[in-house]
Formats: sequence, structure tokens, C-alpha cells
Amino acid sequence: MTSIRSYILWSVIGIFFVGVTLISYVSYQDATNEIEEIFDAQLTHSARVLNGLMPEHLDEVTLKHLKNSLDKVLDYYELKLLLHDEGSDEQPPAENITESKLVFQVWDQDKKLLIKTASAPSSPLAAFKSGFTRTLLYNHDWRVFGLFDETKKNWLFFAEREDVRGELVQKISRRLISPILVGLPLLALMISLFVEKGLAPLTRLTEAIRKRNPKHLQAIAEDKLPEEIKPVVHSLNRFMKELDETLEREKRFTADVAHELRTPLAVLKVHAQNTLNQEGSDQTMLSLDAMIQGIERSTRVVDQLLNLTRLEHDLTRIDMKRIDLNTLVVQVLREIAPLALQNKQEFGLDVSGKGFMIMGDEISLSLMTMNIVHNAIHYSPAGGSIAVELEERSGTILLRVIDTGPGIPEALQKRIFDRFYRIEPGKTTGAGIGLSIVHRVLKSHDAKISLDKGHKGQGLCISIVFNKACD
Repeated sequence: MTSIRSYILWSVIGIFFVGVTLISYVSYQDATNEIEEIFDAQLTHSARVLNGLMPEHLDEVTLKHLKNSLDKVLDYYELKLLLHDEGSDEQPPAENITESKLVFQVWDQDKKLLIKTASAPSSPLAAFKSGFTRTLLYNHDWRVFGLFDETKKNWLFFAEREDVRGELVQKISRRLISPILVGLPLLALMISLFVEKGLAPLTRLTEAIRKRNPKHLQAIAEDKLPEEIKPVVHSLNRFMKELDETLEREKRFTADVAHELRTPLAVLKVHAQNTLNQEGSDQTMLSLDAMIQGIERSTRVVDQLLNLTRLEHDLTRIDMKRIDLNTLVVQVLREIAPLALQNKQEFGLDVSGKGFMIMGDEISLSLMTMNIVHNAIHYSPAGGSIAVELEERSGTILLRVIDTGPGIPEALQKRIFDRFYRIEPGKTTGAGIGLSIVHRVLKSHDAKISLDKGHKGQGLCISIVFNKACD
């Protein structure tokens, strides 16, 4: 199907034409039957009137006089019929009058012909039985009505040519079909105009879509659209919104990378220049150590930026599955435990309960847990402690990470989830991305996070509440 407009237009016209054809055919059949009944009734009436005019006793003089009178009556009737057929007041040619369309015969009970019209044959028009029959006479089909009079003991046959009825049927058919043939092109034009008007919203929608580009992805107005198009436009608007957000994330990512890497790369350049200018080995080692730390920080910034960008893309179509949160936390702690041991920090897991099944995405939840625990290790001093607690509650699961670091002032707790926000930028080496990743993951899992002080009012306690998966 290459064109909706052509499909609808020709389908409607085709259905209308077929419907009109069927209706015309049925009307034609009904008209034919009605005409047959009317002419049969007229033929029956004429036969009975003629039989009523016949005397009971017929002699030669009476028969001759009756025959002449009936011939004149039939000639006059046929003349009027012919003039009606021609639709004119002019006299028809004489040869048409002699071409009789009505004939009759009267036979006695001994099957002797008593009287007939001039154009009627001498043989019986039909078998000697009452009712209607058809016969072939003078190369024409005739409708014959037979009547037997019990009183007069006579048979009367009254016949009429079939083409008289056919002419009337043709007239009715012409009058029935002619308006349809004349009106069909006009109707097709009207249907075309209505189809064009009905498809106008699609034309406007096409023009609105054509105007959209990566710099112009505004939603298309849905208030004046037909109900059939609204779902399409709604889906299209949602797609353009997601595309716009994706493009915006790419621009932010590019800007963030440039912003975050500019400072560490500048520092690396300075240390490299200092290394070239240093003569003593101690100064060289200090510069190289600073370069290594700068490289590590840059590497971590890049990794977190990539993780954040990947999360923003993947969490829009996250596939939730049943996950054992206890197993996931244990795996993360095994991976990061060497970092805590390197800092000579106490590191432990306390589990209370048995069922820790939640609905979530394993990769993003692992990344979230890794960031929280890594921050706890990073900000806790050497010899400090990091405690991870997992507790089953009624309908929920609580995950807590408690450290012995400096903590976060209550006035600044709402801002720490902002991207690149750091409480003391000059004293910390982080990029301010980790907790932004945590917040993004928790939002997609409908989990709640809260911040509080650690044990004995020291450090930070991060509490996360997940909904348990249904059994």
C-alpha cells in the first residue's frame, strides 16, 4: 500500500459502486416482477371483460359483427400503446399498427374456432387449460392467458407480446441507472474532497515532523489532533524527548570531561616540568609520586564519568530481576577489601535475617554499593573502621554503611548528590561523581536513602531502604 489517500478513496468508491450495483439489480428484479404482475392482472382483466361481452348463443352474423368491433377496439388500444412507447403526439406509420401486439381466440368446447383477431393464428395459442402460459408466435415470445367459461362452454385465449413488458422494464432501468451514472463522478469528487479533509491532520503532522531536527525537538501539540493520531504523536513526542535528553547528556558529558580533566592534566604538566628541572633525586621522586597520584585521580574521574554516562543511558530501559542483595554485597566487599586492608582499616559485614531478595539490576546495584563503600574507605583515616550492615525488616531490606571519617554537615547533605559537588574541593581528591551515581541508581530502583552520624556521633552513616521482592 503506497498511499493511504488512494486506498481509502478507491475503497470507498468501490464499495459504493458495488453497493449501488447490488441495490440496482435487486430493484430491477423487483420492478420486473411488479411489472409482470401488473401486466398479468391487466391481461386477466381484459380476458374476463372480453368473455363478458361474448353472447351465450353465437350465429354467423353476430360473430362477424363482434369480430369487426373487437378488431377496431384492439387497433385503437395498440395505437395508444405505440404512441405511448414512442413518447410523441405524432401518428405512427400504418405498418406499425398492423404489427399486432394483442391477439385473442374463442373456441367452443369441441375445440372449434369461433372467433379470433385478424393477426391471430388459426391454431390454438396454447394448450386448452386455464391460467398463464408462454408461447412462440411470429418470432416473438407471447404471454397467453387461458379461460374456460362453464356457462358458455367456451375457451378464450388472450395473448400479449412479451416485448411490451420488456420496453417498460428498459425504461425503468434507464431511469434508475442514468442518475447513478451521472452522479457517480460527482460523488467520487465529493468523496475525494472529504478524504482529503480527513487526512489533513496527517499532512500537518508530516510538515511538523519535517521541521524537527537535533536542535529543534520540541513536542508536537496533541490538543487539536484526531483521536486516531494522538497515540502516534504521543509516542513520537516521547521518543523526541528521550532523544533530546540523550543529546543533552552527551553535551554535558563532553563538558564535564573537559572540566574535570583540565586541572589534573595541568598539574601533571607542572610536575613533569619540575621533574625535568630537578637536579636532586629526592625532588625527582616527589614529583614522580605526585604525577602518579594525578594519573590515578584522572583515571578514577574518567571511570566514574563513563559509569555515570552508561547508567544514564541504560537505566532508561532497565530490566528488573530477582536479586539476592546479601550475595551482591558480599561480592562487592570481597573486591574492595584489599583497599581497606592497605589502609589498615577494620572492615566487616553484619547480616540480620534470611530473606534478602529484591527486584533490581545487578550491574547498577553493584556499582552503587562499590561507590558507597569506596567513599567510606577513602574518607576514613588509617586505622579507622568501616561497618556494613544488612537487616531484614517487614517488607523492606535495610543496607547501612558506617565509617569513621569526618562526616557531612547536615546543611550540606542535600547537595552531595549533585554532580561534581565536593564539600572541601582543595582537601579531597575525589571528583564529586560517586554519590551522583548512587542517587541515580536508587531513583531507578525506588529505594530511599538517608544520611546520619556514625557511632558515638563520629563519621557518617548511609542508610538505604529497598522494597522486598514478592515471593
